Amino acid sequence: MVWTPTNELWKPRPINPEGTVWQPGEIVHSVDLDGGDGKFYAAGCRSRARPVGGVLPVMGDKVPLVTEANWYEMPNVRHACRVGINQESTPACCLASLANAFMIWMFLNGWPAKKLDWRRAWKLLSGGRGGVALDDAAEFVRETGYPVEGGGVVKLLEGWDITTLEGLASALFNGCICTFGHDVHAECASRLTTGQDRRGRKIWMLDTRNSWGEGWGDNGWHLFPLSDVEISTYGVIGVRELAFDPAAVYPDV
Repeated sequence: MVWTPTNELWKPRPINPEGTVWQPGEIVHSVDLDGGDGKFYAAGCRSRARPVGGVLPVMGDKVPLVTEANWYEMPNVRHACRVGINQESTPACCLASLANAFMIWMFLNGWPAKKLDWRRAWKLLSGGRGGVALDDAAEFVRETGYPVEGGGVVKLLEGWDITTLEGLASALFNGCICTFGHDVHAECASRLTTGQDRRGRKIWMLDTRNSWGEGWGDNGWHLFPLSDVEISTYGVIGVRELAFDPAAVYPDV
């Protein structure tokens, strides 16, 4: 993956294994990002690894798109995230953000609020070294899933590969919780809402759950401009339905 700085808000600072700062154009697998609070946080979302539709069905092929003229501010669902995730120094944002999406979906669909061991899943997929691509992470949680606190495994039963911003908004309107990429980082989008850009203009925003702990942002949340999602680089995964097997045993790391 080649790092190119794109978004002034995030100020990526890629860190190589020797601890020195990468330069633009160099190959990187994980980075630290300036979180806007003077601190740097781990990231590690790699570019899309598969062709569009190579892992999950494409959103627009399965569900009619909702055109922008019919968009509206969706209800706040921040109460559905009962468990905080903090990546700390691990470049595990793809597995962490998908775990956020899983846990929000679980609460909204009446499941008990339980922790998912995203760190164990990341170690199993990556070998505990470096970031992964969102589509690789989606395939992993479909086939292997996450170990659940108290026993069992939860897997992705139905998910969508989303290729446009209109598709991302449509997925949210159709009951998905989504994971998207930007600036070598992955986050979880819970709903579409509005906010203001730096010039005070009204724009569409994603109400976003980060994985940098509840001490970051607004208890781990923030609004992210829809137009800043780097969908062609990283893709977007829509979590539509999950399956839980209480008797399943998770593989050893």
